[in-house]
Amino acid sequence: LVQAAREAGIRVVGPNCNGVMCSSPTKLYALMPPWFPQPNKISLASQSGNVGGIMLRISMLRNCGFGKYVSSGNEADLHMEDYFEYFLHDPDTEVILSYVEGARDGKRLMEISRKVTPHKPIAMIKGGRTPAGSVAANSHTGSLAGSDQVFSAMCKQAGILLVNDIDELFDV
Repeated sequence: LVQAAREAGIRVVGPNCNGVMCSSPTKLYALMPPWFPQPNKISLASQSGNVGGIMLRISMLRNCGFGKYVSSGNEADLHMEDYFEYFLHDPDTEVILSYVEGARDGKRLMEISRKVTPHKPIAMIKGGRTPAGSVAANSHTGSLAGSDQVFSAMCKQAGILLVNDIDELFDV
């Protein structure tokens, strides 16, 4: 599918995701949960559609909203670092929130994040930080969660603010 899409000049979000949303400059709500958060300068990328959907709903309950949202799922084509790079150049994004279970290319994620964080903060929840969570993340999206110590050090070096849960993410 990815090969055929690339040959046609098309990029693929997912599979195994719940959609994308853009509230500015145009409105696009291609999501499985029919939620419509108010526009804001915060963008969200989540490797879990369930966690992303919860965050969209919380944004509505807290009356803060999102400008852009992507559920990246299993990332057959586009990866978290591609979304970070897009948000870097998006004039409607001032803050980036993310939920990550694992990185296929940790080096590229770090390089892109280092380019982004001097201009726009990235706050991140990392799923699979415990041994049991790592097994769950692998079974969920096929991502290898990797060592929490290594991932935490990468985030620190790249300027990513690693938080512990959704409430802390919204507080930040």
